[in-house]
Amino acid sequence: MTYPWPESFATMADLNENEMEIANPAPRGSDGSAGNTGPDGRDDACGRTLRIVNSLATAFLSGMHPHEAARRAVEAVAACVVDVRVSCYLRDGPDSFRIVHSVSGTDALGPVTGFLTKPPTDWMRRYGETLVIADSRTDSRLSPIAGIVSELHVAAFVCAPLARDGKAYGALTLAAATPREWTAGDVEMLTDVAQALSLGMQKARADEKRAAAEAELLAHRDHLQQLVEDRTRHLRDAKERAERADRGKTEFLSNVSHELRTPLHSILSFARLGADRLRGDVIDGQKLALYLDRIVASAESLRSMVDDLLTLSRLGTDHTAHVQASHDLGGVLDAAIWEVRDTLHARGQSVVRHFETRDLEVWCDRDHVVLALYHLLTNASKFAPEGRDIVVTVQATTILPMVDGEHTGPVPALEIAVRDQGPGIPEEELEAIFEKFVQSSRTRTGAGGKGLGLAICRQIVRLHGADIRASNHPAGGAVFTFQLPRQSLEAGGAAVPDNTSGKEGSPRWLH
Repeated sequence: MTYPWPESFATMADLNENEMEIANPAPRGSDGSAGNTGPDGRDDACGRTLRIVNSLATAFLSGMHPHEAARRAVEAVAACVVDVRVSCYLRDGPDSFRIVHSVSGTDALGPVTGFLTKPPTDWMRRYGETLVIADSRTDSRLSPIAGIVSELHVAAFVCAPLARDGKAYGALTLAAATPREWTAGDVEMLTDVAQALSLGMQKARADEKRAAAEAELLAHRDHLQQLVEDRTRHLRDAKERAERADRGKTEFLSNVSHELRTPLHSILSFARLGADRLRGDVIDGQKLALYLDRIVASAESLRSMVDDLLTLSRLGTDHTAHVQASHDLGGVLDAAIWEVRDTLHARGQSVVRHFETRDLEVWCDRDHVVLALYHLLTNASKFAPEGRDIVVTVQATTILPMVDGEHTGPVPALEIAVRDQGPGIPEEELEAIFEKFVQSSRTRTGAGGKGLGLAICRQIVRLHGADIRASNHPAGGAVFTFQLPRQSLEAGGAAVPDNTSGKEGSPRWLH
C-alpha cells in the first residue's frame, strides 16, 4: 500500500548525513513500575492505551494515511487526559518539526496547528526518551528550547518522540498551562501510543519506498520492453528495406538487360544483313542505307540510355558535381527549349510560357535544371498529339526545403509547371512513373522512352531541396510541377527579392 505523504514531509525519516539519530523511546516510564496498581490510575491507563494502540495498528494495516492516524491518536489521548493540550509534531525538513494536529481540553491553552519549531539537534539526541517536565520555568533541561516553550505558553509538558531504528518522525506531546505533576499512567500511555504511532509510520514509509521501487522496476521493465520492441521494429524495417533494395536491384538489372538487348539486337541484325549482302555481291544501295540508318538509330538509343544511366549514377553519388549559383530561369528555360527544338519542329509543336512573376532569379545548378527541363519537354512532346502546344507556367511560391534529411524554415521559391495535352496519367500511377524504367500505361506508345527521364528529373529537383509531382489537368493532359529555391539553402544564404507586382503581358511562342 502506498501512503501519499505530503511534499512538505517528503524528507521525513530519509535524511542522509543530517539524520537525527536518537534512542528508541522506552516502552514504559523510567521508574520501571509498569503493571502496578495504585492511585495514579495505571490500570485504567493500560486499558485505554491498549485500545488506542490496537486502533492505530488496525488503521495502519488498512492503509490509513499517517496524518489521519496521527489525528486519531491525538484525539484518543486528549479524551483520556483532562486539562491538557495534545499535539502531534511531524518532521518538516532535516532539523525542523511542525504541528500537524492539536486538540485542547483546557481554555488556558488553545489548539495549535502549523506551528514550526527547530529544536537543537544535540538537545534532541540528549532527550531522546520521553521527556517529563513538571515546571518549565525551573527545569534547567529546557534552557536550549526556552524560546519555543515560551512561545507556546507551556508551563508543564510530556514529550514522547516518534522514533524507530534511530530515525525521528516527530513527537507526541501533552502540555499544561500551569505546573503539573504528571501521573505515571499518563506518561506511559503517551509513550506507548507514540511508540505504536512510530511503528505505523515506519511501516507506511517502508511501504511507500517499496511501492516506489516496484513502480521504478515496472517503469524500467516497460522501458526495456519498449526498447526491445523499437529495436525489433527497426531491425524489421531495415530487413524490409534491404529486401526491397535487393528486389529493386534485381529488377533494375533485369530492365537494364532488356533495354540494352533491344538496340544491341537491332544493331547486330542489320549489321549482319549488310555484311551478308556485301559478301554475296548483292549490293542494293537503298537497302544498305536503310540498314545503316537502323544501326545508327539503335546505337543512338543505346548511347542515350547509357548516358541517362551514367547521369543517374553521378547524381546519386557525386554531389560535388552539383554546383549551384544564382541564374535567370528564363535563360535556363530557353536553353532547354533549344535542346528539343528539332523534336518540337518535327511534330509541329510550340512551347507557351506563362510568367506570373517578373523576377525569375533562382538558386540552382544551371546544367542540371536544363537537363531536367529537357526531359520534361521531351516527355511532353512525345506523348502529346502533333500540333498541340506545351505550356510552361512559372509563379512565385515558398517551400520547406529538405536539407540533410530535415525540413528547414520557409524559403522563397519559383514553381515551374510543364503541361502537355496528351492522354494524362492514371491516378494510381502518378507516383510510380518517377521510378527507373517505369512508364505510364497510357503512354507506352513506342515513342522511344526508356523510363529514365522522370527519374533523372526527380533526382535533380531533390538535390535542390524540393520535389516534383505529377497530376492531371482538368482540361486534359499531364502536368509536372516542381520548385526551385530563390536563395542558397546553406546558413546565411542571401534571399532573392520577390517582385511579383506585375505579370508578363502575353505568352511567348518559341519553337
